[in-house]
Amino acid sequence: MVAERSPIPTTTAQFQAYARTIPQEEDETAAEFVNVVSLLIFIKSRMLLPIERTKDGSIAEDPRRSLVERLLDYEQVKQAAQMLRDRRAGSHQGLETISEV
Repeated sequence: MVAERSPIPTTTAQFQAYARTIPQEEDETAAEFVNVVSLLIFIKSRMLLPIERTKDGSIAEDPRRSLVERLLDYEQVKQAAQMLRDRRAGSHQGLETISEV
């Protein structure tokens, strides 16, 4: 989703639809989701404001940068988790092969 091109009513409707699907037992998942949505709303609001300039005249940091960094970190964690699952599955297969002998 591109934050500056996404209409707020559409984003809100998507958020509400997804939030209704989260079971009450998964409050941690819901909290993480709300955190990400609040970050997207913050980015959207910053994109609508005039560009900020620092005292020396340079442009302030792009508000999307923190989201991109978080997404890259998430991707690394996801890949590491998959690698560990693959290793675990491989070690279980090895044990099954040994026990069959």
